[in-house]
Amino acid sequence: MPTHAIVHSFREFSPEEAARREAELAAFQAARALYSDGEFDRAAQEFGHLRTAYPAEKTYETYLKRAQILAERSPADWDGIWVLENK
Repeated sequence: MPTHAIVHSFREFSPEEAARREAELAAFQAARALYSDGEFDRAAQEFGHLRTAYPAEKTYETYLKRAQILAERSPADWDGIWVLENK
């Protein structure tokens, strides 16, 4: 039986860095909402844009790959949780 975990990432930004990244973080939140809602093709497109614009941020690559896999599978019972199948 799968066990669910919530993972949070905390990063402290200076006020200048936070202001500079505001648009990036808003775009990530929008892409993440599409992903959570099961709109995987659109989510993959948005994560692809983020990956191109911010190549140092590996989170976008991870979400892009997952959205592409889920778009192929089209899970009818998607609950917004990615289950790791191996280590």
